[in-house]
Amino acid sequence: MEPHLIHLLNSNEALEERAIREVKELLKGPLKKLDDIDAETAALQARLKLLEERRLEINGSIADYYTLLSPIRQLPHDILYEIFCYLLPIHRNSLISASEAPLLLTHVCRKWRSVALSSPRLWSRLHITFSDAYRPDRAPVHGYGYTPNSSGNPAFVALKRRCDVVKEWLRRSGRHPLSISIYYRSTAVQPLLFGMVNRADNLTRELLEIVTPTCERWRSLELCIPADVFRQLRMMMPSSDSCQLLTSVKLNFYPRPDHDFISGVALANLTQSEIESSLDVFLNAPQVQKLTLERLYLSQLSTVERVPYPLFNHNLTHFCSRMILSFSESLGLFRHCPGLVHCKVHVAQRQDDPSGAPGDAYSPVILSRLLTLSISEHGIEKGALDYFYSSFQAPSLKWMDYRKPYGVGWSHLPVRVLIETCHQLQKLTIDPNDFNERSLLQILETVSSNLKHLVLGKEPLQSLNNHPVETRRSNSTPSFDLSWLLVNPWSMLYNVLLPKLEIFEWSPGSANDKTVLHFITGRLRPLIPPGVAPLKKVHIIFDISQKIDIAQELGRLKRDARESGSQNAHLEELELRLIYSPTPTKGNDRFSVPGPSSSSLRLSSDNRTWGGLEIDESLTDIYN
Repeated sequence: MEPHLIHLLNSNEALEERAIREVKELLKGPLKKLDDIDAETAALQARLKLLEERRLEINGSIADYYTLLSPIRQLPHDILYEIFCYLLPIHRNSLISASEAPLLLTHVCRKWRSVALSSPRLWSRLHITFSDAYRPDRAPVHGYGYTPNSSGNPAFVALKRRCDVVKEWLRRSGRHPLSISIYYRSTAVQPLLFGMVNRADNLTRELLEIVTPTCERWRSLELCIPADVFRQLRMMMPSSDSCQLLTSVKLNFYPRPDHDFISGVALANLTQSEIESSLDVFLNAPQVQKLTLERLYLSQLSTVERVPYPLFNHNLTHFCSRMILSFSESLGLFRHCPGLVHCKVHVAQRQDDPSGAPGDAYSPVILSRLLTLSISEHGIEKGALDYFYSSFQAPSLKWMDYRKPYGVGWSHLPVRVLIETCHQLQKLTIDPNDFNERSLLQILETVSSNLKHLVLGKEPLQSLNNHPVETRRSNSTPSFDLSWLLVNPWSMLYNVLLPKLEIFEWSPGSANDKTVLHFITGRLRPLIPPGVAPLKKVHIIFDISQKIDIAQELGRLKRDARESGSQNAHLEELELRLIYSPTPTKGNDRFSVPGPSSSSLRLSSDNRTWGGLEIDESLTDIYN
């Protein structure tokens, strides 16, 4: 800009006509240059766009060549097969779903489909979901007015196709041993009278006719089905010794919502011998090592109230039951299966149970291989418990999960007799709500010398993120005080409770943030007393709101340690997980219940097909 015009920028005075003509004349040059630059830029942008289009075209052809050179195209079928096997679910059987292996593998390319279809092992694990939604008595819910075999009945169409898919799936498995799980959702009032009804629309019968001929290949079996469906499945099996390969069994037989009556005539009640004979094929298979019993209703009028442990295979290593065993039955189970490695039982006193400490001549059962034990007490007679816990020993026990009735506060807990003999115990799971302060402190003092992992609450704590956290019983005070576990640099080892503690889990946690921070830092300082182990993991789900950001405070300690040159490796390695005041999600049922044609029916929130936690599922590296 010309010097004589610059001073005009410092005011808002109107320009004279002569100055206006001068400014307009001076603008012509810059505007011309700007137009030239815009034209050149547009030309360059057009050129750049053309080059980008050519680049994409060339890059596409290059990608096609690279596709031809892709290493996976060069893999031989046997290597591809091994890779496919690693894509299968490991914690459950495969769903009938195109979104996961093996069905997913058949939708990629011709080669992959060929390899998958020619690999029986990929088809040897199957989770079958089924329903009685196709039946006439279910018409009001699933399409009123449809006949059962009508093409307009969506439930019938979907479940008929399910039968066809299961048949083809099992055909693809060849002669490979099978892992089968069946979940059958039933809300019908009436059972299926297989002997009285023989119609083409009986889809449940069709499914069983497809599955039962493969029983000689069953290696693992999960059944969550109505009692009448189980009875028919059992009758359709070829022989009583047909399950020679079976190694793992999980059974849950439930009754119909109403009585088993048809036209006013009750179904015949089953005798004890009939019950045992129907179960024997599963419980006493020669290779069965893992057995889980949920509920065993064999009809509305017949239920297995006593666990038939004499039917069990002597070589059983895993036993998990929600059925209540008497003390005598539990000890009978231990004697019958001395090789148990993992065991979960509910025990209660019955009239025929002995009471008091056993005599000097009594020889306790030694479970030398038992590593994990979960016991839930449902009886409160101390004499019977004294007898029970004095009658067996588990010298190799690594983990114990102990539950007792709330409000029972003996001066000496009977279970201590057992715990005192478990010198290798490293993990303890207990619910503080079950104890008064004195009893809880007794338990912790008994296990203090060796314990590495303490869980206060119910296993597994990680599942509580999606479900309401249990709060303390009303009008009760916390029986656990975190200050018991505080460690100071001047603490003497013999004054430290749980000196080897490495993993601490608590839900619902009621300690304030200041105490928690003191607990963590006190067990991480470089100057902790000799013999006290540093913490590796802290997981607390609080039932109170947050006051102090513990993670932020620990982060500050890390920074201070780095700046001072005295970095604390244990602080760096600590796994910290703190959850405050969780909000319950809508619907607290562990299992979602989609429609009857869904392949994920009964699939839990943690992607499993069986709801009960197995006692050996949460073992950590410290037990190896």
